[in-house]
Amino acid sequence: MRTLRFLLTLVLVLVVATPLLAGEGKKKKAAKPKAPPAFMPAQFLEGLKLTDDQKEKVEKIKQEFTPKLDELRKKMMEVLTPEQRKAEQEARKNAKQAGKKGKEAEDMVREAVKPTDEQQQKLDSLRKEMGALMKEIRGKLMDLLTEDQKAELKAKAKEKKNK
Repeated sequence: MRTLRFLLTLVLVLVVATPLLAGEGKKKKAAKPKAPPAFMPAQFLEGLKLTDDQKEKVEKIKQEFTPKLDELRKKMMEVLTPEQRKAEQEARKNAKQAGKKGKEAEDMVREAVKPTDEQQQKLDSLRKEMGALMKEIRGKLMDLLTEDQKAELKAKAKEKKNK
């Protein structure tokens, strides 16, 4: 009887452990790239000491504009084919590694993606729309700040530019 119980326990342990052991040798999936922060425009406020009232207003602005930003991002993603998006990601990575910034980096990306004229027109239009929306958001966020906070923000921007 004891032997039978021991064998059943052993079989049960093997049945449970086998799938776990089988998974050890498999390669792990590549980590997904990090998504951009949901509300990037508020990033420039990081490090500022905001009052509770200001934080509440920033949250309201975030709730107002996040859906609009998400919609524009979605439209931008739909313009390029999956192959073009992959080429874009690779080109951005290569440009960053090569130390390229601004127009140089964008030219590298455009060369790799090779968008059609129609795709480029759509992207330019959506980028213009995104720029206007970001400007509006920054304006609303700046309106919340005190003069001291604005001065601190300008000093940080100047410091960052000089790096």
